Amino acid sequence: MAQHISELNEFLKEYHDRFETAMEYGLKTREDNYEEEANNLIANMQIHLSSEVHVLAIGSGNGSADEYFINALVAKYSKVRYCVVDPAKEPLEKFKVLVQSHESKWDNVSFEFHAQEINDYLKDRNTVERYHLIHICNAVNCFRDGRKVVSELCNDRLYDKGIILIRVIGGGWEKCRRNFRRYLYDPNKNLLGATMVEEFLRHESKLAVVKNIKRYVPITATKCFDETSDDGNKLLDFFHQKLDFRKSVPKDEIITLLSFLKDKCCEVVGDEVIFDATECDIIGSK
Repeated sequence: MAQHISELNEFLKEYHDRFETAMEYGLKTREDNYEEEANNLIANMQIHLSSEVHVLAIGSGNGSADEYFINALVAKYSKVRYCVVDPAKEPLEKFKVLVQSHESKWDNVSFEFHAQEINDYLKDRNTVERYHLIHICNAVNCFRDGRKVVSELCNDRLYDKGIILIRVIGGGWEKCRRNFRRYLYDPNKNLLGATMVEEFLRHESKLAVVKNIKRYVPITATKCFDETSDDGNKLLDFFHQKLDFRKSVPKDEIITLLSFLKDKCCEVVGDEVIFDATECDIIGSK
């Protein structure tokens, strides 16, 4: 395909607009078990209770998911250093407000905020800093040279007994993106979903244990098949991570792609089309 199709994550305002639309149509339910899963993860950390725990949080946005990790950490450890890396400045400002609202509860946490891509953050470090916990929540697709970055994080940036969590798309969402790969021109964007991330961690990292926790996330996608629906078009952009999907993709290709989306990535329930936005936590430990 000759024409250029813009990556949605290159346009942060538009990305968050479409993200909020997806949240309204069902994506929000993925957070139902976030608190329990964060508690379980921190409970399984084997770092001595007297140690200062170093955390690297990548792609945290406004901190809504991080809140569960932080609460679990402060309940177990007396001192936490929490480093947040995300190129989106506006959501990071909201995260800072969240921190201020929890000032008394999180008084044993020292926060750092870096509004930059993880590649640049790692490159800018004068020394090789290491962490007890690294979590990457729905951000690995945005990495430049993803395999190299994940390899460095797993093999060079984790302390012994450290844990890395990569929260990433699976299910119909992964199928949708894989089907659309012929429109991706950047060969470095190769960690597209849970299957590839898990395979990489199991076979190409130095991690001792790798496990996959899956959660089914249904998104009502019926409006995607109505080309006049503004919300439907925003959902299509978000599913494929492309800006202005209907305007950028040739019409004859749209028919084929929407057919695949409905038949392979969704389930028809009565009058509604439900998109399978399964999310996976790939967890590895040294």
